[in-house]
Amino acid sequence: MAPDETNKDDTPKGKPKRRKRGGGGGGRNWERKKLGGPPPTPQLKVTIRNIHNADLNGTVKNVGNRILRRLVQLAGDKLNTLDRIALQWDEDGFRALAEADDAARKLREEWKLMQDSEGKNTDAKETKKEGDVADTIKSTHSNDDSSELPSAVVEGMEQLSIVNPPQHESIIHVRALYVVPPKKTKRRGEKTGCAYLVLTAPPIAAREPDQDAASTRSGKSASDLVQAPFDYSQDVAKRRLMIQRTLEALIKTAEEDAKTKQEFSECVVLESMNGKTWKPRTDTVRRDRMEGTIEETADYKAFFEKSEQEKEERKARPKPAPGGGVSSVMTSTSSSNNNGGQPIATIVLHLRKKQEEEKKRKQGKSKPKEGDGNKGLPNQSDTKAGAKKIRGGKNKRNKKTTSSGLSKPSAGAKLGSG
Repeated sequence: MAPDETNKDDTPKGKPKRRKRGGGGGGRNWERKKLGGPPPTPQLKVTIRNIHNADLNGTVKNVGNRILRRLVQLAGDKLNTLDRIALQWDEDGFRALAEADDAARKLREEWKLMQDSEGKNTDAKETKKEGDVADTIKSTHSNDDSSELPSAVVEGMEQLSIVNPPQHESIIHVRALYVVPPKKTKRRGEKTGCAYLVLTAPPIAAREPDQDAASTRSGKSASDLVQAPFDYSQDVAKRRLMIQRTLEALIKTAEEDAKTKQEFSECVVLESMNGKTWKPRTDTVRRDRMEGTIEETADYKAFFEKSEQEKEERKARPKPAPGGGVSSVMTSTSSSNNNGGQPIATIVLHLRKKQEEEKKRKQGKSKPKEGDGNKGLPNQSDTKAGAKKIRGGKNKRNKKTTSSGLSKPSAGAKLGSG
């Protein structure tokens, strides 16, 4: 017997060994991640706090023009000279935020003016306020038109916007997620504002297998070869490093400005604790292979067909009578004759029954029973008979008392005489 076989037979049979976690397993998910395409590009959420000066930075548009764009521009200049990283500002996304803020501000002003005009009775003041509202709307439209002109653009904005960047240059996309401008309140004074940016690294390009090189190495055709998994870890690491350098440049730019010029109203730049970025879902996102398959099954279609058929049957049913369904009492001949041959509601039958019972009870009270003449209303015959009975009773009592009174003295007289 070989020593290997004896060792196999002599080993105790215990619990099966647990499968190791980590690099050994993975299954379909691992293959889908490796072979399905590149991973999503890394992102980072940045918070800009302590935005002061509500007079100059009181709107989203002013915060973007005076702080965000210039901050991104200066940080991009530093990165472009040192690390060859360019920053691209999302102009369309920020324009949508500014337009939404302007529309909300106009609605608030119109509501306040309407509330003030309702409290006053004079028509002259109301017309004056309407003219003021029209002037403010015209001024805002003129400001919007002037902002689109190149003369109103912040200096250096032409260098920041890159339409067709070169392929070798690394570009970080900067998007304004939402902006809260500073404001003044009666109770707390000035409340500082904040802004949130999203830094998105350039997308990771998908790799294509080199079929010619693989076939020459193994001597097999390209169709017989199995595609090897790609490693995108280096690409992801490079983009994370680019985002980290961008964050450091933004922080350093804000700190330098706070010490010297204070053009950014002493704002503070830091990484957000909550990294939720609300990425918009695009059509290019690959769906799960099981998503939407239930809609194609026969059972799913039969279920919906049955539900539609039931709805049609319910619509075709006759409407029930008011007060409930038709009962056995309704189908009687009396009910059909009373209501023209149509069923009567149960509550109507119940009320009729109660009325009949009340009528019977009243009739029973009005008719006196036999032998109860004295209980009813007194008649002349009843009064005479009653009087005779009462008189007769009194006479009998008087006779008894007189007879008893006469017998006693007679007995005493006999005793006295004797």
